[in-house]
This record gives sequence, C-alpha cells and structure tokens, in this order.
Amino acid sequence: MSAETTGAFGEAYVTFASHTYASKIELRSVDTVSDGHNARLRLMTKHDDGTVAYWGWRKNYGGAGFQDTWVTTLKDPKGIAKVRLQVCRAEDNEILNCAYSAWKANYYA
Repeated sequence: MSAETTGAFGEAYVTFASHTYASKIELRSVDTVSDGHNARLRLMTKHDDGTVAYWGWRKNYGGAGFQDTWVTTLKDPKGIAKVRLQVCRAEDNEILNCAYSAWKANYYA
C-alpha cells in the first residue's frame, strides 16, 4: 500500500501471521521536495470493534530525494482487522499535510 502528499511519499508491505500479529512490515519513506521539511509515515490499524490505533512515527530527515527504510513487526491483542498507511510532511512536531492509503484487510480477521 502507498500514499503521497506534497513533499512526502511512503509505502508499506505488510505480512500477516495471525489475527493479532503482522510478522513483517516493510516501510519506505521518501522526501520528495527540497523545502526544509521532513517526511514521515506511520501505520494505523483498525480493531474488530472499529476503533483505530495509531502507531509510532517513522521520520525521514535525510532531505529531498532521500529514502529511509524500516523493517518491523506489530502485535495487538485487540486484533488487527485492517491496516493503512499515513504519510505526512512535517516541521518539527507540526504536521503540515498528510495522505492516507486505502485500508488493507487482514485475511486472518
């Protein structure tokens, strides 16, 4: 899944191992504009009851054209029914603009 907004592009590949566990998450962030702002991304998950969890930011401070990557896992005992990617441009802790991928269903849910 991927999303793009002014100044930031991101993508994520998620491998589910169960209803509560994503065994491999590959994230990539690209700063697309030379504007002095940083690019960042994070995952959002939706529980079975419809509530949404916001996971930690992955921040790209490398400058225009720089790509940063991460590989991680995710466990949530409340269940992972769906996952989506939030991609933003920011200045320090101020979010300037964001885009979102479509929700991806967990086939174990």
